[in-house]
Amino acid sequence: MKNKLIISGATGRMGLSLKASLKNYKDFELVYSASSENIDIPEASLIIDFSESTFSIEILKKAVEKTIPMLIGTTGFDDVQKKIIKESSNHIPILLAPNTSLGIHSLKKMIKEVMPFVSESTIVSIEESHHKNKKDAPSGTAIDLEEFIRKNLNLSKQIGIKSIRKDDLSGSHSITFKNSNEVIQIEHKSLDRETYSEGAFIAARWLLDQKPGLFDISDIYLS
Repeated sequence: MKNKLIISGATGRMGLSLKASLKNYKDFELVYSASSENIDIPEASLIIDFSESTFSIEILKKAVEKTIPMLIGTTGFDDVQKKIIKESSNHIPILLAPNTSLGIHSLKKMIKEVMPFVSESTIVSIEESHHKNKKDAPSGTAIDLEEFIRKNLNLSKQIGIKSIRKDDLSGSHSITFKNSNEVIQIEHKSLDRETYSEGAFIAARWLLDQKPGLFDISDIYLS
């Protein structure tokens, strides 16, 4: 039996990529494409959302009403919206994933390996680049990486983030750790949006088996 899938933000870059990748995931069947003109979603097994923050929250409210698990790849939420997401996770499983790339999982593992190199005197910076139409800067991934570094490397000092918006770039994130006489740099580049689609479907399969709660990609790959 196939899992009935709703794609939210279906006409955007990631929505189109998800649709194109769907042929590789025979256990999913697209039953609805949600956009600003189509918000009355049907019953489904799962929602994958790559839209924009306001619309994402509207879809989330519908998901709670119908008790549909939701993978949120949208970024740029304000504090009020984040609170709504948190409260909604008491009713349905929610995976909040600012980046669904498998490579970002590997990048986080590398960050942990840098731990012996890092001290309070280490200068840590993040540089990220995306296509010129991306609305939020810094990216949700960059913010997530900053929080991950602070938590896992126990840093209290500020981490600078530089954002670049240019042409049709699909996304890159570089992290630099600089001591007085050494530098370590870790970089991840996405060459195609299919990498995000692949990660989204893998995460979606995992989310289907979860009870209500708020999860992130680390819960899948770093457990």
